[in-house]
Amino acid sequence: MHKAGSSSNLGPGGLDIARAFFKPIQNTCPPSPTKRHTKISVIGVGNVGMAIAQTILTQDLADELALVDAKPDKLQGEMLDLQHAAAFLPRTKILSSVDYSVTAGSDICIVTAGARQLPGESRLNLLQRNVALFSAVVPPLARYSPESILLIVSNPVDVLTYVAWKLSGFPSNRVIGSGTNLDSSRFRFLIADHLDVNAQDVQAYIVGEHGDTSVALWSSISVGGVPVLSFLERQQIAYEKETLEKIHKEVVESAYEVISLKGCTSWAIGYSVANLARTILRDQRRVHPVSVLAKGFYDMDGGNVFLSLPAQLGRSGVMGVANVHLTDEEADRLRNSAKTILEVQNQLDISDPQFSMEKWKLWRVLLFKGVSCKPPTSISSSKNNNNNKDTMHKAPSSSNLGPGGLDIAQAFFKPIQSSSSPSSAKRHTKISVIGVGNVGMAIAQTILTQDLADELALVDAKPDKLRGEMLDLQHAAAFLPRTKILASVDYSVTTGSDLCIVTAGARQIPGESRLNLLQRNVALFKVIVPPLAKYSPEAILLVVSNPVDVLTYVAWKLSGFPSNRVVGSGTNLDSSRFRFLIADHLDVNAQDVQAYIVGEHGDTSVALWSSISVGGVPILSFLERQQIAYEKETLQKIHKEVVESAYEVINLKGYTSWAIGYSVANLARSILRDQRKIHPVSVLAKGFYDINGGDVFLSLPAQLGRSGVMGVTNIHLTDEEAQQLRNSAETILEVQSQLGV
Repeated sequence: MHKAGSSSNLGPGGLDIARAFFKPIQNTCPPSPTKRHTKISVIGVGNVGMAIAQTILTQDLADELALVDAKPDKLQGEMLDLQHAAAFLPRTKILSSVDYSVTAGSDICIVTAGARQLPGESRLNLLQRNVALFSAVVPPLARYSPESILLIVSNPVDVLTYVAWKLSGFPSNRVIGSGTNLDSSRFRFLIADHLDVNAQDVQAYIVGEHGDTSVALWSSISVGGVPVLSFLERQQIAYEKETLEKIHKEVVESAYEVISLKGCTSWAIGYSVANLARTILRDQRRVHPVSVLAKGFYDMDGGNVFLSLPAQLGRSGVMGVANVHLTDEEADRLRNSAKTILEVQNQLDISDPQFSMEKWKLWRVLLFKGVSCKPPTSISSSKNNNNNKDTMHKAPSSSNLGPGGLDIAQAFFKPIQSSSSPSSAKRHTKISVIGVGNVGMAIAQTILTQDLADELALVDAKPDKLRGEMLDLQHAAAFLPRTKILASVDYSVTTGSDLCIVTAGARQIPGESRLNLLQRNVALFKVIVPPLAKYSPEAILLVVSNPVDVLTYVAWKLSGFPSNRVVGSGTNLDSSRFRFLIADHLDVNAQDVQAYIVGEHGDTSVALWSSISVGGVPILSFLERQQIAYEKETLQKIHKEVVESAYEVINLKGYTSWAIGYSVANLARSILRDQRKIHPVSVLAKGFYDINGGDVFLSLPAQLGRSGVMGVTNIHLTDEEAQQLRNSAETILEVQSQLGV
């Protein structure tokens, strides 16, 4: 499982053409030691682990990423789904195994494995389902990466960070819990939302336990360098202590709310942990509220306890703890939080030699066989079941800090007189994503991470899931560029979109061809497309739902848009998979491989072997000039692997998500930033490459920009390729002829 195997050698008899393709440099020196090779291992490929892994890849934080999990099929599927996005990413080596030896030489080991938190369950209640697991996880990590930093994310994080410290034998500076780094981001988001500022301009900490006894350090909160409470006192603006407590309570309960709505938390914690990894690996020495050994700090001397304090992080792990001044009340609450954790820790005896065997056997049964991950159907909330279409557009402000509804935002900022409106030189960009399933949310998360829009609107028919996904993204505000995130079941929320991305549809079943999905999706498009066209008449429609070629045609007919503004994601991802396989064989970066899959996004797609080049060198011409024979059957086998790769991922993990997320974000970037790059996407093909039988959408190499499709590249095709492309068009036309659109 360490890497996707090369599809085959192109030459006969196992000839490795990589050696022939590149003329080696003689007397080369080894790589410079000034740039360290960095490796991150992620233990657990559930929702949290994969959100972390995907964010690490997107932010280019490591040269090597290792994934470990006890479920081999899920693990292999997640690895392949990431590898298939190779053409859209910096080159990171991705490994996976159920064996911990794959983590050898890691700089950071991120542990996310454990039972998923259930709706309404406190983090401390998770303890008995996770401590035994750590006795199987931590020792091999310490053995294979004795100089690494352990970053614990599994809940209850403070106790499990203590457990990891004891089991690893590492010095305390190299064992860190994610702690309240995310709680503090949620805290900053609520304050920033109230004051209408960027969350990155808010300095605010939640410390103590990551849970019910956490402490909000109100006395040290500042916005733009201005201490908030001191400002209110100087301005003689009264504030109510109960209001502050209410805001803190909302922070504590925010994770429970997301879990009750969508079944898990993922996106915000993914951003939070990647934020910590960046600080550590790049030796940024930033201060984060993370779980550290607290003994000796802030008068905590009762025992060895890990809880969150504002700590400076760098390449060696924890470098120090900031000496933030606490009020007497805050200090007392912090000590009480420590006592709560110590009471739990005192019930543990991880030095017991029977601990890791007997309890592990017991809890493994619960972890992997008997625990439901679905929230109870009886959960309801008046907040979440409101039929008002505007209730979900943003997380509600916690409250006004001043009495009687006083809005302190107006008092906090002194306005500029006669200010001008924002410059029109920088266009406000808005993207709407229809459908918040695995694909839709992978796209939304990648769009946010890559800062592609000023405003992101989410639409889905399931209000609870929709609100949960919106909140999970909003809680990462402190780690992201400022993007306004809206959500509603009403399509009016998409008004004024530049790009509407449609992912809604039935999930592909393992072994099911994309064309078989048609009848379950056409009717849905009749509900989706007309309101999108109504509320955003100048938008570009980007269709992702499968079968994408037919549904792009359906969207074109239903919208009434000109064909240049209706695009299907088509074979953009298939071509990335194709480039990955070729690059993997030649040991080059996939971005140096120019290769297209065209035609239908499915079984009749066409691999344009005649036009493939690597580093500007046409492959087949090179082989012929070098008199290196290649077998046509081998080329067909590689193409077959591309076609079947999505089915393989679906069979292994149940769906595809990460690679299509990167692929669609790649298209969005080209369109919104008017990059005029060429992508193999589904366009109206009539009149191109002698396709004249009718209006059909299929993938051709098309130039994309702010106006949508700007043109189709006139690539020379062999007679065989041209015929295969026409056959692909006829296959799609046969299906379209059965539709009453």
